[in-house]
Amino acid sequence: MAERAAAEAAAHSEADNMAKERLKMEISHDVRTPLNAVVGFAELLSESEELDKESKLSYGKIIQENAEQLLGIYWSFHDSNPERYSMNRNR
Repeated sequence: MAERAAAEAAAHSEADNMAKERLKMEISHDVRTPLNAVVGFAELLSESEELDKESKLSYGKIIQENAEQLLGIYWSFHDSNPERYSMNRNR
């Protein structure tokens, strides 16, 4: 009886660990993508002296949209409820 309970607990623990790892991978991708856009377009804005006003506005909008996406991911995950994060990640 005790051996069976221990085996079930070990299986449950392994399933939990796999779910956590999968969630970390999803979050990592979902954060890295907009973060790269924010950093890349911010670099373009700060380092290029030859950008016209239209390009600057366009890059600023890209930065703003991706920053808002990051903020949405943060608030979705901040609840400490991975299921809520998964439901809201495709907004």
